[in-house]
Amino acid sequence: MSLFTPLALAIGAALLVATIADAVLGPRPSDLRIERTPPEHFALAVPTALSYTVENRSRVAVRVAIVETPVPTLRYDVDEISGDVPAQSRATIVRPVTPVTRGAADLQLLYVWY
Repeated sequence: MSLFTPLALAIGAALLVATIADAVLGPRPSDLRIERTPPEHFALAVPTALSYTVENRSRVAVRVAIVETPVPTLRYDVDEISGDVPAQSRATIVRPVTPVTRGAADLQLLYVWY
């Protein structure tokens, strides 16, 4: 038996315990609600922002990150935005965008991790 086998088993067990604790103690997906609010209109080459209101109904604070599906008419200043949401409260996260071509900014899915 290698010297590293017990170490690997201990690390694996610690990761398993941490994963179970996170699943039990962390918020459920139904505890989070996210609402995207686009600006009233987009004007070509005029910087604006998308706002996201994140409601956290859980008893623990969470850090939320949001990634938008690419939209050909918009340039996102950053690929991913994140923010902290205290327990049982709301927070607003703002993402700067700039329209780069004419046409409808058809916002699609957004992806969230916490």
